[in-house]
Amino acid sequence: MQTNKMAYNLTYKQIQIFLQVVETENLTEAANLLHLTQPAVTKQIKSLEMDVGKKLFYFNGRKSLLTAEGESFLPYAREIQASFKKLLYHLSHENKDYKLNLVVSPIYDEWIIQILKQVKKSHPKLNYNINFTTLDYTALYERYDGDLIIASRDILDKKYYNEKVCNLENSLVCSSDNHELLNNLNIDNIFKQTFITLKLQSLLYEQTIKSVPKNTDISIFSNAQVAKKAIVANLGIGWLPDFILQKEIKDGRLIRIADALKAKGASTNDLQKVTMKGFTAYLAYHLDKPINKVMREFIQALFELSTSANLNLSKTNI
Repeated sequence: MQTNKMAYNLTYKQIQIFLQVVETENLTEAANLLHLTQPAVTKQIKSLEMDVGKKLFYFNGRKSLLTAEGESFLPYAREIQASFKKLLYHLSHENKDYKLNLVVSPIYDEWIIQILKQVKKSHPKLNYNINFTTLDYTALYERYDGDLIIASRDILDKKYYNEKVCNLENSLVCSSDNHELLNNLNIDNIFKQTFITLKLQSLLYEQTIKSVPKNTDISIFSNAQVAKKAIVANLGIGWLPDFILQKEIKDGRLIRIADALKAKGASTNDLQKVTMKGFTAYLAYHLDKPINKVMREFIQALFELSTSANLNLSKTNI
């Protein structure tokens, strides 16, 4: 009785060449991309076919196309390649200084500063790159070989792990120096103010536009910290996430307008007009991205910060 011989000589180089030929459908082009000669590529493909005991390619003119056996072998080859890349990534990052590439909604700039400050205590040589965006999270992530995404929108791409971090509440605030408003606090006067918000296409901008009359003056700032400073300086009023307002409200530099209206006995209808729906913070990363020690510490710090801010948290094991 004849049995199939186990292939013990299979190499990663063969897998690499196989996948390059699959991608280019041409032996010569694959050889050029791999900086090999065409005969060397042909030899490796033949050796691979001998090892697996199957014909993997057939020729159609100048094209090298997969046979049915080749199609069956392809997912296993890709799995081997992915595992090998993860191994190399682990070996190259385990004992070296780390670099962290982040793609972040500008609303979370203060969070990121606090988290990086904490992570750098255990990794003082940590290098990091922060790309702020309000829309193209995955495009920036892939362009700059990102590690983590902190987004204000759900990442729907199925190639990405996506997790809810917390729900965020917003408050409409004004400077305590805005006596013109505070001394005559009513809905009409509120919506005559200049409204400060974040840049176009941000979720906060979209919700602000929906919440104010059409002819309202709008001033747009690049990130939440700058917008907050502008409100403190009495350049306008605006909705911002509660978690970045706590210090300024506590020391009296900012006034939460809903609280001031309540103190004057405002109606439920008026309170609803100055209340903006909250939004959700999300953590995301590509499913093929290995999670190294620094990324894990960053994620843990993110959830800890959410908890300390008394936010509605949905925590998961990583």
